[in-house]
Amino acid sequence: MVLAVGADDQLTPAERALVVQLAGLLDLRDLVVWPGVKKGVAAGIAQDPGSQSGKARKAREYGIPVVGEGVLG
Repeated sequence: MVLAVGADDQLTPAERALVVQLAGLLDLRDLVVWPGVKKGVAAGIAQDPGSQSGKARKAREYGIPVVGEGVLG
């Protein structure tokens, strides 16, 4: 399963650390982390699942669900 995790140049150091932490959690679950949205991605993970960011919009256009980081438990 491939998941897109937001990771762009506009992240603060704290946000970037969170992305690294989330990527580690996904790796433990044998999930592949992709830095962007493309067809074949199973889900997008965002701090705000209702975000209107470019990546979230693109995911929705492709029919890819955008979920909150809480789904990682």
